[in-house]
Amino acid sequence: MVNRQFENRRFGFTLLELLVVIAIILIVSTLTLVSYRGIANDMRISAAVQEVGTILDQARARAIRDGRPTIVALRPRTTSGGQQIVEAVVGQASGETFRWYDGEFDGQGSPPRYPATRFLPIVGLEPRQIPEGMAFATPAHQFGDDEMYMTTGRVEVNGEAPGIVPAIMYGPDGEVVNYEQENDASFIFIDLNGDGGQRLNGSDYCNHESPAGFNPDPACPPDRRDFEPGFASPASCWVLNRRLPSGLPHPDEVVFDEDLPLCARQNDDEPFLVLATELILFDDRDARKQFTVGNWGDSKAGAAARGRDLGDYIKANGVRIRMNRYTGVSQLDR
Repeated sequence: MVNRQFENRRFGFTLLELLVVIAIILIVSTLTLVSYRGIANDMRISAAVQEVGTILDQARARAIRDGRPTIVALRPRTTSGGQQIVEAVVGQASGETFRWYDGEFDGQGSPPRYPATRFLPIVGLEPRQIPEGMAFATPAHQFGDDEMYMTTGRVEVNGEAPGIVPAIMYGPDGEVVNYEQENDASFIFIDLNGDGGQRLNGSDYCNHESPAGFNPDPACPPDRRDFEPGFASPASCWVLNRRLPSGLPHPDEVVFDEDLPLCARQNDDEPFLVLATELILFDDRDARKQFTVGNWGDSKAGAAARGRDLGDYIKANGVRIRMNRYTGVSQLDR
């Protein structure tokens, strides 16, 4: 006789079994999401490296073809949608060189003067946008420190320490150089709007001294009455940490003996470029998740904290793009 005792029993999962399945699904989903984010970040970095390599190759080719110094400037910008990006701009020397000096000179001794050359964007070579969230750094070779980093910063953002605009310059033979050889000028700015002045913090400076004497000619071009006479101001630009006796960067003090207008705060700023022989690409968006960005205030202490934090991040995660010393060709060094 067939036993039908369990014929009407319904089979299913217990609550415990359901909870175990849900937990497994959550773990797998989390691991998949983490893996996807890692892959997405790697793709963004690879795309950024490719973009930089392409624009560097184009600039080097133009320098050789035209026989003129050619520069790639990596300027931070905020898009109309509020995204923070870096834009690569290619420029060539305009032929105008002047002697910049700090307009806030205190009158003691001789004012420091620096040969500076105005560059113009190359017509037909449109700026290239680097993938969102990427930023750049360069060792402070130009200022005598190979172990500290100077980095791009966010623009159109109030309350945060600003950053620099790093650049690679090619000589007429295609080699990377750290000064404009024809005029022995190591300070360069790109006149992005082509008006002849240097724009910083909403003002255009004509970079000419006011002549002495009675009723002299105007320092700035007569047809540009909106220009500010004199030279672009450093405007509280702090970019390098002070060194401790141990040689390590100071955690909350900055020093920069050369008071130069190096920082970009607004989209249309035209600061002096920081010339480099290598670039370091890093994920600014990821770095900001690891540090207390509120400590990066627009002050000497805030700039020092930013320099310290990003310096640590760059050493651990930065992707180096080196320029061959003899040929100028870029090469990746992870």
